[in-house]
Amino acid sequence: MMYKRQTYEITPEMYEACTVFFHTYVLPNQFTQGATLVGRWVTADKTEITVIWEYTSHEVYERTEHPYAEEERSLYRSMKEEFLESTDNYAYPTHIVAVSGLIRNEQGEVLLVQVNNRSDTWETPGGQVERGETLEEALRREVKEETGVDIAVGEMIGVYQNMTMGLYSILFQATYVGGEIAIQPEEIKEAAFVPLTIDNIASYITRPHMRKRTEDALQGRNNVYEAFTLQPYKTVVGGERG
Repeated sequence: MMYKRQTYEITPEMYEACTVFFHTYVLPNQFTQGATLVGRWVTADKTEITVIWEYTSHEVYERTEHPYAEEERSLYRSMKEEFLESTDNYAYPTHIVAVSGLIRNEQGEVLLVQVNNRSDTWETPGGQVERGETLEEALRREVKEETGVDIAVGEMIGVYQNMTMGLYSILFQATYVGGEIAIQPEEIKEAAFVPLTIDNIASYITRPHMRKRTEDALQGRNNVYEAFTLQPYKTVVGGERG
C-alpha cells in the first residue's frame, strides 16, 4: 500500500465550495480509478483541509489522473502533497480467528507447546490467521514458526468460540511430516511430542477450554461447535454437529 496526504490552505469562506467540488468531482474520479479515501479533515477555523488517499500500488497511483486540477486550484490558496508509509495495521478486529492442530507423529505422540505467557499449561500449537491466508496455510505457518516442524493438515475437528475474548479458534487434525523441533524463544518456552491420552491429558493441559477441544480431537470427534465464556469456564453452546 502507498498513501498520499494532500493539505490545502483555504479561506474560511471557500470551505463549502471546496467540499462541494470534492464530493462532486474529486471523490468519484478517484474511486473510479482505484483509489480509496482514508479520510478528509478540516481544522476548526476552516483554514486547512487534509485528505489522505490509499493506493494498492504505485501503478494504481500513477493511473489516477485528476482532470479537474485547474478548477480545483482556484479554490485554495496553496496545496502541499506528501507520500506516507504505514508503520503497522492498528485496526482492532471485531473478532480474532485462530487455528491450532492436534499433530501426531508416527508413534502416535502429540505435539504440544508451552507459550511464555501461558506457561501454566501445555497446548496444541497454532496462532492467529493473517489477512490473505487460508486456515490451512495459517496453521502450517504457525506450527513451523513456533516449533520448526512441517505438517500435513487433515480434517477439521471443530470451531470453538471464546465469548469473553471475541476469539474463534478452529482445531484441525494434522500429521507430522518432517523437521527437527526448534522453538521460537520469543513466544515458546518448550515444545515436545508427548504420549497424550484422555487419561493423562489433565497433567499436561490445565486450562479447561483448551483441554476440552483437545479431548474432542483425541476422541475422534468432528464438526464440533462450542461457545464458552472464561473465568470461570462455562459452556454456552456445545456439541458435535450432524
